[in-house]
Amino acid sequence: MKKTSVDNRILSYHQSGQVKLQCMISLNRLFPDKKGRKRFDSKWESFIDDSCNKNIYRLQGEKLKYGSEQLIPAKTSRKPPLLLVLGNPASESILRGMFFATDKDGKELRFWGHILEKAKLLPRFPTIICQQNT
Repeated sequence: MKKTSVDNRILSYHQSGQVKLQCMISLNRLFPDKKGRKRFDSKWESFIDDSCNKNIYRLQGEKLKYGSEQLIPAKTSRKPPLLLVLGNPASESILRGMFFATDKDGKELRFWGHILEKAKLLPRFPTIICQQNT
């Protein structure tokens, strides 16, 4: 797969799979003042305590590294194109490899299994369960 990178002053990323992205935020550029960085640091432990977040995000000095995903098809065909506009993926969705993987009760959303899968637009995605924080 062709490696593509996009860099700017705060965010850099490269595609690491068909839908996977490896992203990095430069914290010293994001938080040029000590107050903002101190606030970030004070919230980091509770954020990373989440069972999904700890598998996605890594803090390495002044760099926050994490995985994300995007759906930009590489294949073309004679079929009419389908555009899905989806929001920012949740941590659990990234681990599952699918946007909006489950509802708030941990059940698969009907949109995927009952609509897109039956229409043969998407294959079934793997089951990965993150533990809820109590």
